[in-house]
Amino acid sequence: MGRKALELGNKRFGRLYVLHKGGRSKGGDVLWRCLCKCGNITTPTYSSLVSGNTKSCGCLHTEIISNNNRDRKLYLIGRRFGQLTVIRETNEKSKDGHYKWLCGCDCGAELLVIGSRLVKGNTKSCGCYNRERLLGGGETYIGWKGGVVSKNLALYDTYVDKLIDYEEVRKNSEKLLEIKCTYCGKWFHPGGQAVKNRLKALNTNDLAENRFYCSDNCKNACSLFNRRAWPKGFKPATSREVQPQLRQMVLERDNWTCQKCGATEAELHCHHIEPVSQNPIESADVDNCITFCKDCHKEVHQQDGCKYHELKCKE
Repeated sequence: MGRKALELGNKRFGRLYVLHKGGRSKGGDVLWRCLCKCGNITTPTYSSLVSGNTKSCGCLHTEIISNNNRDRKLYLIGRRFGQLTVIRETNEKSKDGHYKWLCGCDCGAELLVIGSRLVKGNTKSCGCYNRERLLGGGETYIGWKGGVVSKNLALYDTYVDKLIDYEEVRKNSEKLLEIKCTYCGKWFHPGGQAVKNRLKALNTNDLAENRFYCSDNCKNACSLFNRRAWPKGFKPATSREVQPQLRQMVLERDNWTCQKCGATEAELHCHHIEPVSQNPIESADVDNCITFCKDCHKEVHQQDGCKYHELKCKE
């Protein structure tokens, strides 16, 4: 060992130039005082020098890490991952110390993402991708079921067989259930909970029928609402009831809009232009009817010759 130690003087090992012996380590290995190419002095052991494990004072490792980081930055910048394009690295770090990258999404949004999540494919968009798949991909998307629950949506395929005998149903382009409003006949998306309540009423002796209404206005106007819980006469009607099919046909023809004031978000009624008592033959004629909101309907029936007491059948 002593002879080998003398042989290391004035030799080079990587970036190190051996000056002279520098004592022994705690384990008994001979230490050699070396001058590094960068100007630093270091004292590695004999075995680490001759084995090639030590080639510098540590500056070589630092350079390699720096080069790798530079290459990594060049490797990520400008690359696309899903709908994201990497713009630059930021100084912001995650809780575990990883740097975040500024990325631009195809939808125009920007967000910060950890590089490993991009490379591994864990993050592919700002979140718009999942939202689009939730509404457009239907049950083919793995997160669809949870999305339906959180958004209180009802899937057509889930409920069609249970409702087809009782309601008019159809599937829209997003594979969601659409049902006609009991009162006005407009197609709308019922909430998932509303569908469950209706099925419960159909299959049990629940007092409420839980019919489908597209709005509270239609619910309040409908004479069927709460009919099972409360007998006819308990709930005062807000308008004189006409045939449900006639009402729905008239409201649909008038695009669910009051033909007097233009209101749409209001309680709508079907009004007979020629009173039924005076012209019963045309009582079910669509052309003899018009759509009014509740207020306009009340106003019309306050006019002379059209007041309710004047329209009663006289024996």
